[in-house]
Amino acid sequence: HGPHAAEMTADQAADPAFWAPEGAGTSARAAAGALAAHGYDTLVHIGGTPAPEDPDGVWRLPGDDIWTELLDGLAHRHLTGDEVDWSAFDDGYDRSRLDLPGQTFRRREYRTAPTETDAPAAPGAGTPVGTLGLRTLPSPLEQRQFTTTVSRALLPEVADTAGVVHVGHYQDMLASAARPAGGLRLAGVTFEQALTLTGARERAVHLVLDPPDGDGWSAFSVHSRATDEASGPGEPHTWRRHAGGRMRPDPAAEDPAADARPLAEEARAAIRERCLERIDGTEFHRRLAERGVPYGPSVAWVTEAWLGDGEILARLRAPSAEETHGGPGRPAPELPVPPGVLDACAPLYALAAERDLHERDLFMVAGLGEAGFGARADGPLWCHVRLTAPATRDRLVGDHLLCAEDGRTVGWARGTEIRVIGPGGPVPDTPPTDAAADAARARWHGRSGRAALRARLARMVGELLQLPPEDVPFTQPLAETGLDSLAALELRRRVRAEAAVDLPVDLLIAGPTLDEVLDRVMASVEGHAVAGPRRPYDKDSARWLPVTPRDDCAVRVFCLPYGGRGASLYRDWAAAADPAVDVCPVQLPGREERGDEHPVDAVEDAVEAVAQALEPYLDRPFALYGHSMGALLAFRLAHRLGPKYGESLRHLFVSAFSAPTGRENPLGARLRSVTRSLGFTEMPGHEELMSLRRAEPERYRDALRTELGDDLAGVAEVALDGAGYADLRIVESYRHDLTEPPLHLPVTAFHGAADPVVSEADARAWRTLTTADFELLVLPGDHYFVHGDQSGPRVLAELTHRLRAAHRSPRS
Repeated sequence: HGPHAAEMTADQAADPAFWAPEGAGTSARAAAGALAAHGYDTLVHIGGTPAPEDPDGVWRLPGDDIWTELLDGLAHRHLTGDEVDWSAFDDGYDRSRLDLPGQTFRRREYRTAPTETDAPAAPGAGTPVGTLGLRTLPSPLEQRQFTTTVSRALLPEVADTAGVVHVGHYQDMLASAARPAGGLRLAGVTFEQALTLTGARERAVHLVLDPPDGDGWSAFSVHSRATDEASGPGEPHTWRRHAGGRMRPDPAAEDPAADARPLAEEARAAIRERCLERIDGTEFHRRLAERGVPYGPSVAWVTEAWLGDGEILARLRAPSAEETHGGPGRPAPELPVPPGVLDACAPLYALAAERDLHERDLFMVAGLGEAGFGARADGPLWCHVRLTAPATRDRLVGDHLLCAEDGRTVGWARGTEIRVIGPGGPVPDTPPTDAAADAARARWHGRSGRAALRARLARMVGELLQLPPEDVPFTQPLAETGLDSLAALELRRRVRAEAAVDLPVDLLIAGPTLDEVLDRVMASVEGHAVAGPRRPYDKDSARWLPVTPRDDCAVRVFCLPYGGRGASLYRDWAAAADPAVDVCPVQLPGREERGDEHPVDAVEDAVEAVAQALEPYLDRPFALYGHSMGALLAFRLAHRLGPKYGESLRHLFVSAFSAPTGRENPLGARLRSVTRSLGFTEMPGHEELMSLRRAEPERYRDALRTELGDDLAGVAEVALDGAGYADLRIVESYRHDLTEPPLHLPVTAFHGAADPVVSEADARAWRTLTTADFELLVLPGDHYFVHGDQSGPRVLAELTHRLRAAHRSPRS
């Protein structure tokens, strides 16, 4: 930054924008002094020679051979006793490592023998690009190869699509491989087998590109395997092929068959005149949820739509700057739009064909005839979908245009094929009578019945995977066989038709083996006690904190999600927060990668388990944040941890939850009203409630709509089928002890201005629960205003502002 400025402030040093402009900046001495206020003791200055006025904390590197200079410098620091995080230094790069002696030895240098010549690195090797962090894989073959590693922890937004890597991710991966052409054309793309991420397991993903033909087109294929699977010539089935087609880097990839501005306002007005049924975003996503396809925030983009005969026009929310351009710790997509936008186009095809589909039909993208992308655009987006062939029982075919507000093309596709997954058999519209159900179950009793049911399950899954029944694996998790979440729901329907057994949705989404499904069905048909689909929850801190807390922060804030949601709710906060504030999302059992664990349904049990998980990381100031049910847990955690940690607990942040002042919680009251209207005098167990839903589905849905309203009923129905019911039981069963002393720490309450559940007065009542400072912040949004498309960024900004001002301390 040059020697021109002799002074800079600590606030300037903490602002990334200060360092971005080129030109005259600040001196090394001034920069080192300002950074010292944040606890940094070293400033790396690349270029130039050491200056006499440099303080001890300035480390100048000539920049002629940066990697050698960095390694020599770090080796020197290591030898002088400093701790070096070598894994962070290597992150994102392929390194050759030297095996050191295994016995105890003193610190001294070990060097590899020098080579005659250094081979040049492959272009782009080790540089991750795109939302999946794709890297070039050096290879002697003619094909270009790329690789990345994905998991639920590394790609947390897959929680919004039940663990499935969606079509937008594939297209962003291909755009990453097309750099730096600035555009991309696709043709003949087929999505052959879903890439599903389960638990904490990582998968290595490889993209292979054949040499281009005379027109610049390259055939491509996408493969994956679990990183903990052995691979070798004797194991040809380790790698799975997920997609294939042709691609061409193309700086001008706009649709050649479209006008320059195909969706300008005049064109949109003409489409709206044909499409007379207007659907708002809430109704749109409710219809998807009723089909068993709930979409999370990263793929929920539709704000309103106009439905006609075989076509639909939808307005999509504007992407945030971080979603479009990336941010700290979050790579920018190579596409002109976030990948989730492309996946949000798929349900538009199903809505366009709604009159021709059965209400139980599911859908997934099977292929793209042609596709391309134009220039990046800010602001709201518009998508027009038009079916180009009559809908059939197993597929939809159509085109779509994705345009900016001014009508310019952002993306397009022709010949998109949507696979329709129908009931696949005589699934009754109404539940079977008790006599019919008993008869259906009786077919599978005994050893011979089990063998027959096993063969029937093999045929069902074989039809869904397009495999011969004898090739269907029974000991491999269903998600790893390619049976995605939509096909799993279809399997659930077929099992119900054949055996009158309703498998829990969360069991199938968690990815059991087919042997486990068989055991579950047999236990039901023979009237045995059904073992829970989940194991007892794990108490290991690593399971509760999916991202390990940082050691270089001044304060940690532990964030608890609302009922039924997981840690992915806060996936964008860590990168966006002030570096001094470490955002630590808490993952409760029974959801996302912990879907195989039994959820907690009592508040004190939950608080005790979370407290034990957090205690190893309470070695510095910390704060607690919770939304809705998470606010109750954060409040109880403050009472649990406050007496032990005193002033180290700096702040409690609560949002979207009525202050527990002794009167009945509104959300718990609504839940009890639902169960009472269904005939339960006491809160039923989950199986009791689900049994009634299976027997009287319309009565069940009517009760939800009557007591919760249309806006919340769809969300509640999905939540009640999984861990969300345990979370609601926590809220419903909690009784506040009016004799308990108030907290002695600052409390900030957040309230959504349009929250239909919590009133502003109930949010303000948190004031009575602390003797310290209190403030209420009313923000735009409904009960879920913490989402990124509502006021989530504002909540984070307010939270970090309060913690940064009060809790800045030296890094350790």
